[in-house]
Amino acid sequence: MFPAGDDNTDRGVLMVSKNTFLKFLDFPGEWGKLNLYSDELFNAQLKFLLEDIGTDEFNKRMAEGKYGNGSEHWRLGAFIWVIKNEGSKSFDKLKIVAQKEKDLFLMRHMLNEIARSIPD
Repeated sequence: MFPAGDDNTDRGVLMVSKNTFLKFLDFPGEWGKLNLYSDELFNAQLKFLLEDIGTDEFNKRMAEGKYGNGSEHWRLGAFIWVIKNEGSKSFDKLKIVAQKEKDLFLMRHMLNEIARSIPD
């Protein structure tokens, strides 16, 4: 859910859990199972998504149960965030979620990001 003290009623946003949000953006289930999607990342992505599409559109899409085209950009953003914030300690988990990614272009991009992030 939203962080403590965040008055989401002012935003007019439906309450959404982290797991619901992951499904909404079509993240492979391993993101949650492997605890790669932190509360900090969830809150940041939710904030940016609301700024991007607005609360009315967000609520409409949530009611429909799917973000629609473009959700891969949010998955890639989360992937890069984890690399930058957790570094090599998460590479094994990131390889797993990358291999579960259904968008093959994105999967290759994710695996390349891991390879590029490995120090020489």
